[in-house]
Amino acid sequence: MSRKISGIVMIIMAVTLIFAGCNSNTGQPAAKLGVALSNEVFNSIKDIQSTIDIDGQSIQGINDLGYVLTRQIYEQEQENVIFSPLSLSCAMAMLADGAEGETKQEIVDTLGSDSEQYNTTYNQIINQLNSYAEKKDLGQGKKVETSQINIANSAWFNQDLEIHQQYVDQLKRYYDADAMNVDFTDEATKGYMNKWIEDKTNGLLKDTIKRTSGDHAAFLINTLYFKGTWQDQFDKEKTQEKVFKLADGSEVPVEMMFGILDKDYYDDSDCQILKLDYYDTAMYVILPKQGLETFLESEKYDTIEAMIDKMAKTQVDVHFPKFGYKNSTVLNEYLQNLGMIRAFDPEQAEFKNICDANIYLSRAFQNATIEVDEDGTEAAAVTVMEMELTAMPLSGDVVFNCNQPFLYLIKDDETGINLFMGVVNDPSQ
Repeated sequence: MSRKISGIVMIIMAVTLIFAGCNSNTGQPAAKLGVALSNEVFNSIKDIQSTIDIDGQSIQGINDLGYVLTRQIYEQEQENVIFSPLSLSCAMAMLADGAEGETKQEIVDTLGSDSEQYNTTYNQIINQLNSYAEKKDLGQGKKVETSQINIANSAWFNQDLEIHQQYVDQLKRYYDADAMNVDFTDEATKGYMNKWIEDKTNGLLKDTIKRTSGDHAAFLINTLYFKGTWQDQFDKEKTQEKVFKLADGSEVPVEMMFGILDKDYYDDSDCQILKLDYYDTAMYVILPKQGLETFLESEKYDTIEAMIDKMAKTQVDVHFPKFGYKNSTVLNEYLQNLGMIRAFDPEQAEFKNICDANIYLSRAFQNATIEVDEDGTEAAAVTVMEMELTAMPLSGDVVFNCNQPFLYLIKDDETGINLFMGVVNDPSQ
């Protein structure tokens, strides 16, 4: 994977797919870390440089998803946006393994991946990015941390739910996801899950799971943590308070960092692009000249990758603000706009590769956080996809959904006489 592609992908940080469905019974034992459901071995690639050739179509799919959703989220929210297409894509890939038929095809199409090899592709991505966390020798006894990227996956299943073995085996083989049985009716289960997420994201993501209940079938969790050190760190002594101009013309104070740096740079009539290097990764900063909203609505926004390819080394007087923020975005409408329809439809969703119950994707959202200062960048995101039952619990063979006008009668069992009969046309009256 090229440094420029990884530079775009890396700032995409991540974290979490969650879904619910397939009822559990109440009155279960105290929550505990359950027994792993798979003995499958993760496909760990030892020799990264000589063996990995990541599918370019999937990389483009991840990036395209990010560009499209980032634009849509900003246009809708008009606020700071940090969004993780890699986290969402990894979560969607695991979700796709549980789907079948047209539901699966819509998910894979939204991913922009090859339906025959997306598992292998995401396995390679996990191996590639996790390989960066090592010391780099700069000579003269000086070593620095490379960009730290930690992708981790886990699957938490209702202890009364029979998940198909092939599904959990695939999650382990391609995503290194340990699948465990737990009691979702116990309050402690939420604590175990949140602690796992917090540990995998260096404490950046806390209290991700707000509740669990007997209605939940499973939580598939993907975490992606990132920490990068600038190759050319900003001098803290030079940081000054300056003004930052908002879109409406008003101004706010910010801590502005300064540096004269030799960096890859691009400039045209629409924007400037600056590459700020970490070790093995980079942040590309796109500064529109006619305003952010105008740029997002222009065709030029769709050519960012092409502009990056034209960057050249230039000495640049950099003024770059320190920043840190969090946001949360509900993703249902955005994913449906991209063609992922059936997964959200209780009548059409096909997830029988997970379990035999009828479940559908009821809600998807992502929370994210980022901190940028003179030393570098630390960020993480959590993506949540919640699935629910469409009808009856697992034990039921017949569905009785009384959601339309109906007739009733009250009968004397001894004589068989109908004491009362009636019709309910509108129960709200």
